[in-house]
Amino acid sequence: MNTPYQSFSAAIVAMALLLSPVDAIAMGPSDSSNANASAKVVKPVRVTTQSDMDFGEVLTSASSGTVVLATDGTVTGNGGAYVFDDTNAQAAAFRVSGERLEAYNITLPTTVTLSEVGGGTMSLTAFNHDATGVLSNSGQEDFSVGATLNMGAEQVQGDYTGSFTVSVDYP
Repeated sequence: MNTPYQSFSAAIVAMALLLSPVDAIAMGPSDSSNANASAKVVKPVRVTTQSDMDFGEVLTSASSGTVVLATDGTVTGNGGAYVFDDTNAQAAAFRVSGERLEAYNITLPTTVTLSEVGGGTMSLTAFNHDATGVLSNSGQEDFSVGATLNMGAEQVQGDYTGSFTVSVDYP
């Protein structure tokens, strides 16, 4: 049998639990710590065309051939393709800008088709560049792109044009 003292003590404990449940189950002191957060915003990498690609004037023959345009602007005919006038020959030139001293990647096309009004076509392949892939202290780099022009035997005479895309991104 419970004594009045035991019933009174049990009532006080029950009341204490009901009035302050958090205090009744607290196990000890709490602690906290702060951390820092940071972020660095970098300049986006961009590429702009400085000049277009031009193979100059080329001759065809009864045999197919290629004309190689180097990144320094020199052109060389091979097989049945001959360089007639290289006065206007030039590699395409581009400028990359972005975060200084950062590395970047260049993506060149695999194949591009050049067309002329009469329906003739030729392809450009073997695209290459002379970039280092690292932006200078000023956050820029200029580079050139060359390619190989593939001419068919007795290639249709005319002015051939086409376009290609050069992309850059940070690794």
